[in-house]
Amino acid sequence: MHRLLAVARAYTLGMLTYRTRTLVSLITVLVAVVPVYFVAGALQPLAAKAIASESTEYFTYLVVGSVASFVVAEAVSAIPSLINSYITSGTLEQLLTTPIRWPSLLGGLSAYGFGWVALRALALLVTAWVWATSTIAWPRMLEFTIIMALLATAYVGIGLIAGALVLSIRSSLFIPQAAGTLSALLGTVYFPASVLPSAFAPFAVLVPTTPALRAARQVLLRDQSLGALLPDLLQLVGWAVAGVVIGGVTFHAALQHARRAGTLTQY
Repeated sequence: MHRLLAVARAYTLGMLTYRTRTLVSLITVLVAVVPVYFVAGALQPLAAKAIASESTEYFTYLVVGSVASFVVAEAVSAIPSLINSYITSGTLEQLLTTPIRWPSLLGGLSAYGFGWVALRALALLVTAWVWATSTIAWPRMLEFTIIMALLATAYVGIGLIAGALVLSIRSSLFIPQAAGTLSALLGTVYFPASVLPSAFAPFAVLVPTTPALRAARQVLLRDQSLGALLPDLLQLVGWAVAGVVIGGVTFHAALQHARRAGTLTQY
């Protein structure tokens, strides 16, 4: 754990030197709320019945979905992006010669990205709280964070598989983009599964964001406890365990092959 924290600290200190980019990115998130607010207000009469079990207001429904999309995007893209960057610069092989296991290395390098996601999510939720007419249950923020952490863990498995492909063939084969798109379209990020065409609706249960967002919205927007959402939580835990195990085994095999083949640097 101390090695993971050391890597996270070193990487974070380096990234914090880009203050202007960080500030602009945060402002962009806040500005993007404005059109969402007005569009959600226009669609409220149409969406009210479909989202009634999760939220009284379509705007907050969309905001929580946007937070989940931040988490998913970081989880599926961080590892392959880091692997590709370090292979190109020739530093991946050097990092792996240090006395640190790859889970700690990747965890430390990914910590800044997820911390930044948390900051953007908090800014978005605070802005929504100011603008929205419905209430956000701030005392439930810990439960909400746990749900988002499980969601991130489920999708990190996809990120590990994409990272394994980068190690093996220098391409993620658009897996992160495909995972993000499917999550947005089928995972109730922007609309409930009940409005999906009948041909696609059955596939919504195969996307981790579906149980995650159902639980997250009921916790944060309906002030429900985690105990009342046990089926969704168990399903999400199952996705998280499967993602980490499958992704971890795949990445480890690809890393061992790359070490034997001597391909941890660019061609």
